[in-house]
Amino acid sequence: METGQVIRCKVSGIQSYGAFVECGEIKGLIHISELSDFYVANIESMLHVGDDIDCYVLEVDTNKLKLSLKKIYYIPHHVLRHIKITTGFLTLERVLPHFIEKAKKHIKGESHDSH
Repeated sequence: METGQVIRCKVSGIQSYGAFVECGEIKGLIHISELSDFYVANIESMLHVGDDIDCYVLEVDTNKLKLSLKKIYYIPHHVLRHIKITTGFLTLERVLPHFIEKAKKHIKGESHDSH
């Protein structure tokens, strides 16, 4: 195996910092920062032990591999920026009505928060 190659692996373990995989006799790690271009709060929301996945080889060190998922599913920065902005506005759009209603009640004197 060499750097830049895409290989098929099986997820053998999950920790808070990454996922361990096996590619035949060779073991590897996909660090949490290499799972996605987006924030990953819980690795188990993406991967499960026993999953067969394609991985991009970042580095080969004897019988250990450093691997990446986000290199396979690369999103160009200009597209990624648009996705993050759109996602942020959609989230704001969902939450905004709640804040508007709260502000209206506060202006009318209906809200008596003890803060």
